Amino acid sequence: MTAVSDVDEATLDLDWFAIDKDHALGHFTTGGLGFLPRGAASSREVLEMLTAFFCGRPRIIGSAVVNPNVCAWARLKKGQEDRYLEDFVAMAERGLFSYDHVPTGRGASHYFRVAAPTTPLALDQVPDEIRQALQAMVLPKVAFALDEEIPVSALDEDCAHKT
Repeated sequence: MTAVSDVDEATLDLDWFAIDKDHALGHFTTGGLGFLPRGAASSREVLEMLTAFFCGRPRIIGSAVVNPNVCAWARLKKGQEDRYLEDFVAMAERGLFSYDHVPTGRGASHYFRVAAPTTPLALDQVPDEIRQALQAMVLPKVAFALDEEIPVSALDEDCAHKT
């Protein structure tokens, strides 16, 4: 397995996935701000496998709820909303809670929920290989259905920033 390099971590907009305390599934993007939890950064191949799996799942069009505060969090200009929301809504339509980083200019200090599924995908609904891969990213203090914001500091020690 090839770990995500520090250069890639600091420059690429990477997708990573996690399990919350209720066994719901979450999708996160880094925005190229250099923050990937250790469990997610440990294997580029696993990140790619998870991304391919979730992107390959069928969408249930219209089954995503967009956070009404997203324009304020994402600092979007008029006319940028549709393009920005596209990928987050697509993940929510596949059953994942979808989060983006808060763009502070100093790296990711926390993530905010952009879109939520009306029917969340549960851990027991994914194949064993995917379930095993997700075990590296369990967030036992987080409930995606309730937590609109997730501070980086709230991530479990096992999922803390790679140093």
